[in-house]
Amino acid sequence: MSKSKDHYGRVWAYTDEIVRSNPGRTCKVGVDVNHCEINYLKRFYICFKDFKDEWKRGLVTIENKESWSWFIELLVDDLDLACSNELGLLQIDVIRTKNLFREGAKSIIEWDFIDAMEKIKHITSPGYNYPMARQPETWCMAFFTTGFACDVVENGISECFSSMIRYMRKKPILIMIEEITIYLIERFYHQGDLSNH
Repeated sequence: MSKSKDHYGRVWAYTDEIVRSNPGRTCKVGVDVNHCEINYLKRFYICFKDFKDEWKRGLVTIENKESWSWFIELLVDDLDLACSNELGLLQIDVIRTKNLFREGAKSIIEWDFIDAMEKIKHITSPGYNYPMARQPETWCMAFFTTGFACDVVENGISECFSSMIRYMRKKPILIMIEEITIYLIERFYHQGDLSNH
């Protein structure tokens, strides 16, 4: 068995050990089953009890509605948010909102931008902070002056996180999960330490 297959084969034993050694945590493995009835790892979710109020993490094969729904359903259970309308809206509309935001940011005429922002406004919660109030001239092509312009639309937080774990992603699955876990625990510890000074 190759080193990579060996790691994937040990995911369930790893999950059992997390459950045994961390009372109150949630650890779930999502799989696909092929025509030969063989399980293939599809996604992995951990939420440690100590971080349920501030730490949530999902590892999925692709960012789509199915993966987001799986992640949000687990998160709803962990955080006791079953009655949260806003979280329900996030689960239903997160992909659509993201696409509309990109559409608005890439608009080259003001009307297209306003149309995309109005659609976002109608599918989000009543307390949603309307992007028009966030200086669209600094992030939408329709409002750029001729002196400077850039059509790059970035998600700074996730891109920063992705760059931090870039080398971890190349490692076998169990080592990758452990290194990401250690990195996040150390980060939360240092942030908490800084906020106390």
